[in-house]
Amino acid sequence: MKKNLIVLILSFIALNLITESTTGQTTADKFARGSHTFKGTSLPYRIFIPEGMDINKKYPLVLALHGLGERGSDNNLQITVNKMATSWAEPLSQSKNPCYVIAPQLSTTYSDWTVLPIRDVLLNMVDSALTKYNIDTERVYITGLSLGGNGTWNCLCVRPDLFAAAVPIAGWGNTWQVALIKDIPIWNFHGQSDNVVAVSNSRNMIEAYAAQGVDAVFTNCYYVDTRIMPLTKLTNEIKAHSSLFYTELYGYTHDVWSYAYNYKAMFDWVFSKRKFIKNAINLTSLVKDTTVQGSIPIKWKTIYPNDSVEIWFKSERQAYWKMLTKVKADQKIFSWNTDVENECIYGKLRMCLLDSNSRVYSQSESALIKIDLAGNGKPYGKLKTPAFYKYKEILSKSLNVNYIANDVESDSVRIYISYSTNGGKTYSKIDSAKVPANNTMKMRNIAFSNLINTKTGVLKLTVYDKNGSSSADSTISFSNQLGVYPTSTPLTKLNNGYSISEPYPNPANHLCTISIEIPVTSDVNLFVYNTLGQLIIQKNEGIRNSGKQTIQLKTDQLQNGIYYYTVVFGSINKSKIVQDSKKLNVQH
Repeated sequence: MKKNLIVLILSFIALNLITESTTGQTTADKFARGSHTFKGTSLPYRIFIPEGMDINKKYPLVLALHGLGERGSDNNLQITVNKMATSWAEPLSQSKNPCYVIAPQLSTTYSDWTVLPIRDVLLNMVDSALTKYNIDTERVYITGLSLGGNGTWNCLCVRPDLFAAAVPIAGWGNTWQVALIKDIPIWNFHGQSDNVVAVSNSRNMIEAYAAQGVDAVFTNCYYVDTRIMPLTKLTNEIKAHSSLFYTELYGYTHDVWSYAYNYKAMFDWVFSKRKFIKNAINLTSLVKDTTVQGSIPIKWKTIYPNDSVEIWFKSERQAYWKMLTKVKADQKIFSWNTDVENECIYGKLRMCLLDSNSRVYSQSESALIKIDLAGNGKPYGKLKTPAFYKYKEILSKSLNVNYIANDVESDSVRIYISYSTNGGKTYSKIDSAKVPANNTMKMRNIAFSNLINTKTGVLKLTVYDKNGSSSADSTISFSNQLGVYPTSTPLTKLNNGYSISEPYPNPANHLCTISIEIPVTSDVNLFVYNTLGQLIIQKNEGIRNSGKQTIQLKTDQLQNGIYYYTVVFGSINKSKIVQDSKKLNVQH
């Protein structure tokens, strides 16, 4: 009886703990109700006040703008439907970054946050809170999802003087206003498959920043490359005070905020920001493109000499920012030994001004720095055409491929452009040229209509210097469906010593035989494509001795229709690879 009673008590305690931790009401209940009126228009809101706060300290404020579905008059939906507001007020978040959180609720009378008079009431509410509470006016942040994401972008443009950082999620903004807000740190989230607010809205904003000279840190996309940035690199970009992040999530539709508001790195990044002060620090050396060797002076001027300066360096040769030094701002000069760095063509210094709490509030970046060490270094090559990354398919029969090819020691370099139909496993050279080795963007026109159709195309740029050293860069896999079928590469033009027969029988039902003749021992591979150039079957036939051979191709799994098969011969004794293709008709 006693044992059963203990079990019952423990079960009751566990049930209450589970109920309290899973209802999601505990944090929401800590938001006090309020309403703000300005020029006759009222806006209800909920506010979270940091618990146990020191009245002698100032705390940051997070303004959280909800989406379309949370509009209403209950002053509750905006903090209970999702974690948009409560994520900042949860105990774990508050223990590390205590802050105020204000979550207003938009009436169904208004279509969005940008319409007047509601936007004026919203911003006046924030101004009023700054005078009423112990809020650090240098650390006011704004976030919003969907409709609130649009409100976030709009509020930034209307009051760029108010906010220290912003997190718009699945929203949209005005690209022509980016020049007004380019200095405000942004972390933008969007779902790649958003079926409510098209992902192009966020992509357009990121491109507008690039046009203003502000490049984004893509945490896992550009734009449809789904590789995730390693945590070590993400942490490095945050420590180096990068100000624009873009996270586009593969597989997510509109509710990408379910990921964003659980993303710890984003919270740490936000709270490291202070309101930006333009020209609070400026480099006075390395302001023009420069070639350097040995020790060089880095000079700067600042109107805040008592704070600290961090100097970071990054080039095309390194994936991570390297902090060169952290010194008092009034030092105004630092001697940099460039001989300990990697030789590079595109190096850049980032100088950050930080307060006593290590929060950055101003930056200055150098012009391009070329480091020329003793000896011969590798040339640099980079494909710059974004179409492969944006769409993953070639939409025209020819495309101007932009690239950079440079070398520290050479006046000119030799470039080769190669094409792969199998995801980068093998390549065929399709273009070459001798070009000047300089920092200008270069271009080659590639006729994709002359290349074999494929769903797994890759383009590679290889750059050689005068001493034979090389470096290469390649695109992600893309689709080329405007080219030719594999039959365009007749074997007789490649090597008369090889031959393949027409399939027998043709049309084929369940099985067909292909006869081949090989002059030397070769590795034999069979590829079968449909009429769109999509690879259907890939089969390695192994090493075959010279002479006449046969290949058995099972066709019982293929649907009725026309196919093309390609036999690729890889010679053991020679590096040359030859191939031939034939047409196959399948009829069951």
